Amino acid sequence: MDITFVILGSVLMLLALIGCVVPVLIGPPLAYAGLLFLHFSKYGEFSIAFLIIAGILTVISSVLDNVFSIMGAQQFGGSKRAIIGATAGTIAGIFILPPVGMLLGAFIGAFIGEISAGKEVFKSIQVSFGTFVGFIAGIALKLSATFIMIFFFVLELIKN
Repeated sequence: MDITFVILGSVLMLLALIGCVVPVLIGPPLAYAGLLFLHFSKYGEFSIAFLIIAGILTVISSVLDNVFSIMGAQQFGGSKRAIIGATAGTIAGIFILPPVGMLLGAFIGAFIGEISAGKEVFKSIQVSFGTFVGFIAGIALKLSATFIMIFFFVLELIKN
């Protein structure tokens, strides 16, 4: 059973990395679940304080990911359509031209969202840029939190 937990934890860590850039998956929560699987096996033991801190890091990074996208759009006067467009564009871009398509999709999706809201072209480009920057900041934050948890996962696994 312990080996199964380690394997499940490892798979969750890999999915967490993917989840940091794919909006459908939730990166940091998957990494946290991976830590828990290792913790409940004989191959890893984290302190309660560490698990609480990692849990707080997970919640903060997940919440701020959404806040950054919204702030990026709002900073340039964007609408809710820009955020929806950026998310839809990212998902479409993953399938059309990975990984570059994901980034272009976020920008183009936000632009289309703003144009559909009746904004001018120049204003839509500005909002797209702001949404794109917020989106990238959210990805960077999720990757940072996930890499921290992966680091401690691997460290604990090697130790035991």
